[in-house]
Amino acid sequence: MRPDSESDPARVLPVGRRRLSSGMAKGQHLSKYQEGIVRRYYEHADSRVATTLQEILSDLYLAEGKQKDKLWARAAEWLAKAGFEPAKVERAVKDKDIQALGRIINEIAGPQKKAR
Repeated sequence: MRPDSESDPARVLPVGRRRLSSGMAKGQHLSKYQEGIVRRYYEHADSRVATTLQEILSDLYLAEGKQKDKLWARAAEWLAKAGFEPAKVERAVKDKDIQALGRIINEIAGPQKKAR
């Protein structure tokens, strides 16, 4: 009887074929540099959301027709990700009020740094 190739750890694989592991899922050992990158990624999550919403708002000013409807849907989705008050979001999206959306985004973005 031939041993099962998957369960036999002593089986030698032909040259050029390696058993692939599942990646870094079991133990993610990151270098200090990589840990810093991951930490900064999550530290700046709020600014990424604000930037995306600002881009959507800019596109809304220029969009027409079906594209505008898609952008409103994306804006509602990103505002939900930001955890903003659902009542204000629903009102702005339902009325398609660009100025109200701009005010909401300004609240999310927070105070702007002044350029020197």
